[in-house]
Amino acid sequence: MSENGNEAGRPTNEEALAEANERLETRLDSWRDKHYDNGSEGNGKMNGFNRVVMVGRLTRDPEVKQTKSGRAVSDLALAVREPYKGQDGEPAERSCFVDIVVWGKLAETCGEYLKKGRVILVEGRLQLDRWQAADGQKRSKHRITANRIQFLTGDRKDTSVTAEEPAVAAPAETVTF
Repeated sequence: MSENGNEAGRPTNEEALAEANERLETRLDSWRDKHYDNGSEGNGKMNGFNRVVMVGRLTRDPEVKQTKSGRAVSDLALAVREPYKGQDGEPAERSCFVDIVVWGKLAETCGEYLKKGRVILVEGRLQLDRWQAADGQKRSKHRITANRIQFLTGDRKDTSVTAEEPAVAAPAETVTF
């Protein structure tokens, strides 16, 4: 029998487990270094990644409005179909309905060229909106703040439109649709 293991010179279960745990710790440390912002203060907060890409059909024509400061904003509604097999094994389909907010020149372009039924690809970030309803109840809803929209079907050649400014933070102004 070997000094560190069994007769064949292989590590024991305990040794193998300890080695695997050490490798796992090394990988975990490497992942933490990549994904956490330890900064000079070492606060240990995880860096986020908030990116959404969806393809679907518009469920209504876009309506472009202006904020008090004159910035264009449009609210889009997207239906994303998801095929699946039902309990009987037959193909079935369900839809997910997603609200999208678009700002600036991108909102104006969407209002000009998009119509209900058009297929688009949307890239943006997920945003949680919170408000208090007239009845006093607190409400919240997730929606996508778009920074790129690609027109996939329609009268014009497929085209991609990108926001002139990235959708980093929610504007201070709110618009009610």
